[in-house]
Amino acid sequence: MIDMAVKPKPTLKQLVFLAQNRIEAALNNHGAAKSCVSCSFGKDSMVVLHLVRVYAPDIQVMFNNTGVEYPDTLKFRDRILKEWDLNYTEVHPKKTFWELKDKYGWPDRRFDGKKGQHTVPCYHYLKELPAAEFWAKEKIQLVFDGLTASESHARWMLAYRCGGGPYYYARSIGVYKSHPILDWPADIVGKYIKRYNVLVNPHYTKFPDQRVGCMSCTGFLDWRENMAKAFPAMYRKIQKERGQKLLEEYAAEVSKL
Repeated sequence: MIDMAVKPKPTLKQLVFLAQNRIEAALNNHGAAKSCVSCSFGKDSMVVLHLVRVYAPDIQVMFNNTGVEYPDTLKFRDRILKEWDLNYTEVHPKKTFWELKDKYGWPDRRFDGKKGQHTVPCYHYLKELPAAEFWAKEKIQLVFDGLTASESHARWMLAYRCGGGPYYYARSIGVYKSHPILDWPADIVGKYIKRYNVLVNPHYTKFPDQRVGCMSCTGFLDWRENMAKAFPAMYRKIQKERGQKLLEEYAAEVSKL
């Protein structure tokens, strides 16, 4: 007879223990001197940074500043640098978001059938290339990040397809990747933050349902609603340049039906 009982969800204590084991194992393989934490100063990466620094307080911390970060993120970065005394490096792209927009158009969710994923060209130039150049220059072997299934199911699936899930060799960029909290749901991230008093980017306080990222990004499903709330002037500028109607214009049309 098949046991149809629902398995209990892992507790915060259990998932923290799992993340700690992943961090220790990865550091034992590579050493702290050849490792770094990729930090966006979002909730998930702050949790990973907090976890990793218990084992490697002087580990390098890399922030990929795309040039179109939320103002709250930059202010929060400055606070963390002051209060946490990080071994910190900030990398920048060689081309601006606006230059890439003029060349490739606004970011969208075009689907790459060969890779089986949506493509946003600016992500490669603003994030992947500057990071890869930094890792190569510093001879980094291992990169920790805050990827979770709740943040991006597609990236979560990609991590497992690469062969190791929370720890694997990313051949295309030449480093090992470790996702210590890959399996953590959003509520566990919140519980960890509360339990260990981890500082949180104030952008989440203003816009609880939004992610921290490029404020000018049009490459995800809810960008219109999010940008209209956070940066209405930029939203209007982008929609005007794209020749698209504003959300309130759509609402006005619907109300007349």
